[in-house]
Amino acid sequence: MKTVGNGFYRLVIGATTIVMSLVACGGYGAMQSLILQNLKENALLEVQQGVNDIDQWLITLKTEVESLASTPTIQTMNWALVEPYLKQEITNSGDIVAFSDVFFIFAMVEADGSFYNTKVGRSAKNASHREYFKRAMAGQTTVSDPFIGLETDIPTIAIAAPILSPTTAEPMGDINGNVKLDRLTQVVNQLNYGEGSYAFVLNSKGGAIAHPNRDLLFNVDRPTSPILLNHADPDLATIAKHMVNREQGINLHAIDGKRQYVAYLPLTAADWSVALVIPRQNIERQLLPLNAIALTVVGLTLAMITLLWKVQTFEQRQLKKTKNAAEAANQAKSEFLANISHELRTPLNSILGYAQILRREKNITPKQQKGLDIISQSGEHLLALINDVLDIAKIEARKLTVQPQPTHLLSLLTGVVDIIRVRALQKGLQFYYYPGEPLPQYILVDERRLRQILLNLLGNAVKFTQEGGVTLKVDSASFMQTRSEQSCRLSFEIKDTGVGISTREISRIFQPFEQGEKLYNKLEGTGLGLAISQQIVKLMGSQLQVRSRLKEGSTFSFSLNVEISPLESLSTLQSLDFKSASAVIGYKGERKTILIVDDRWENRSVMASLLEPLGFVLLQAEDGQIGLEKTSCHQPDLIITDLVMPKLDGYAFLQKMRQKGQQSDSIQSIPVIVSSASVSKSDRQASLNAGASDFLPKPIWTSELLMLLRKYLKIEWQYEDKSEPVLARTRRASPLKYALNHEQPTEEVQLTLPPPDEIAPLHHAASMGNITQVEYEAHRLTDLNASYQAFAEKLLNFAQAMDDEAILTLVETCYSAQKPPYTQRIS
Repeated sequence: MKTVGNGFYRLVIGATTIVMSLVACGGYGAMQSLILQNLKENALLEVQQGVNDIDQWLITLKTEVESLASTPTIQTMNWALVEPYLKQEITNSGDIVAFSDVFFIFAMVEADGSFYNTKVGRSAKNASHREYFKRAMAGQTTVSDPFIGLETDIPTIAIAAPILSPTTAEPMGDINGNVKLDRLTQVVNQLNYGEGSYAFVLNSKGGAIAHPNRDLLFNVDRPTSPILLNHADPDLATIAKHMVNREQGINLHAIDGKRQYVAYLPLTAADWSVALVIPRQNIERQLLPLNAIALTVVGLTLAMITLLWKVQTFEQRQLKKTKNAAEAANQAKSEFLANISHELRTPLNSILGYAQILRREKNITPKQQKGLDIISQSGEHLLALINDVLDIAKIEARKLTVQPQPTHLLSLLTGVVDIIRVRALQKGLQFYYYPGEPLPQYILVDERRLRQILLNLLGNAVKFTQEGGVTLKVDSASFMQTRSEQSCRLSFEIKDTGVGISTREISRIFQPFEQGEKLYNKLEGTGLGLAISQQIVKLMGSQLQVRSRLKEGSTFSFSLNVEISPLESLSTLQSLDFKSASAVIGYKGERKTILIVDDRWENRSVMASLLEPLGFVLLQAEDGQIGLEKTSCHQPDLIITDLVMPKLDGYAFLQKMRQKGQQSDSIQSIPVIVSSASVSKSDRQASLNAGASDFLPKPIWTSELLMLLRKYLKIEWQYEDKSEPVLARTRRASPLKYALNHEQPTEEVQLTLPPPDEIAPLHHAASMGNITQVEYEAHRLTDLNASYQAFAEKLLNFAQAMDDEAILTLVETCYSAQKPPYTQRIS
């Protein structure tokens, strides 16, 4: 039976790993597509700029020729009158703009094709074969393809407009102005998208009228001019076809023997199209960090499957041994799980680390943010799965323990509520949070384990609820009644309106891998959460209770006897309330030097990418020996080191750092933070025994890293905006003091106020400076009664401005008349 259970255990882990990896890969694909599309659109914008410049130039020229064609002087068709008029136009234009931008010669063509121009007068040649003349006689103003002038021998384009008879409005001939190609060539040469890019222009026949390769240039007077539509290179011919059809886009093609992007857009003022050839790496090099994450996810999946297969093979061999060998195998299993944890946390450090780094980018779009959220959620789910597996292993080995420490209760509850509220909103559920009044501020409890229990129970409630809502109630009746300075009894109740649990299933839900009714087993999860939560609650001296009816919902509850802690240490506050890590942009004071010692380049890269933008001077070493050498040479202000490294591991590195007589006092006093994927209690303690100042588990969370840096480097962070971090808000003076000192608002607004028992939760949140809970209560009051809208909007305006003094003043004013017992709200 145990063998079957272990096989199912591994099957669930393997299946979950594959599914979550596929989800992460899907998120990667969506993210890559969005970023690539954005980069391609930027390339098209570069081409659009060139197209706009050429269009504006040609439209100006066409307008000028059309204006000339409609003047009475031109309509006389008398060259003796027309010639001096046109020459004066050339002189006037040249005085205003650059010569390359205007006409250098004008010609008047009669209906039979004979013509005069401002260079030779009457020409002996005939222009009836010119396409622009034919279209002018059809009543159109046109821009010709480049040709060699009949009288000038200069590569030229002609802007031709019909000269209409004043009486019949029929074309009598045309007036055309010749312009050199300098302006067109200049604009095309300026189009650029990195090294190796170049632009070209095609006419309506597929001939290149501007191209860096002169052998490909087209001329209407040269019968052998190349036509790119017929080019031997099929990709070049395909591009030419798109451009002749006046299409627009950006695609990969094999140009000049290598795959390159080609962005193309048509002109409006002429039957031409402009293209920009861009080397592939110029666009796709910006996808390298995302590709690195994808490779890490693939490697993580393969590593997990390989490790599970090895575990399967290992246990099959162990079944053939004696009882003593079986006991040894159990010990090996525990060690192996620890190794699995280490091997999986290392690539997860890269995944979650770079996800945090990419989130700090200023120009990230909502769609890109969604892709990063998918990657982060997948990585966090895998991390939670690893922790659950280790917890189950500890439970089986009877090694799971709780470690009470001073904990700020309201901060812990607020953090849990923030996480669950987001999950509930994503499913369209209501979430209600009723903190009792008063609750003790500081208690002695295992903060991580209590948060784990609440997240498991609330997460299950959201997961198995399809409509309605989820409620969390926290009360401390004994504390409220006796005001004991020693201990109190905290009660937690989680209620949902979900699928419920039948009576026959209740006895099974606390077993590993059970999720209640088979109808709902298809929901995500391994079924470890309730089993682990029950064991932790038992270690805390209590028992999880459940009341449920099928299809009506469930209620889970438990109570804990906890000691009241008088400690209000700054370090505890920092570790709990430092939530503004994403807003940190630097620190005040002189630059600090940090040495990163880690044999994995990806771990050093993550740490460097997190710290370099904040202004730290970084040194790197791939093993402990090099770390010692760099420490002696540079004497950094702080060191962050791994444990498992070649040559000289982290433990030996720490021992040599702290060895008296071998190192100077200044080097011995350098704070050293151990950052390792080996996160067991024994690893942490061994690090501290070897001389570490603190321990930072991998994957690294930015808020924890910044808290430790502030603690050991004695620095003050600089933030992106002027709002205070949450830490500053939690250490304000008493609510009464702020209520007395804050100025009263001068405007008089008629507000419909909720009754005192509805304001009680709001008053509690305002007293604690809990802006998040104030916003939640404001929305709850609006949903409760529309007449409270003005009151709620006033609260939300103060909350958006982070003005907790104004919030407290407003709430105290409304609440001071009567304060009912808070228990009325939650009883």
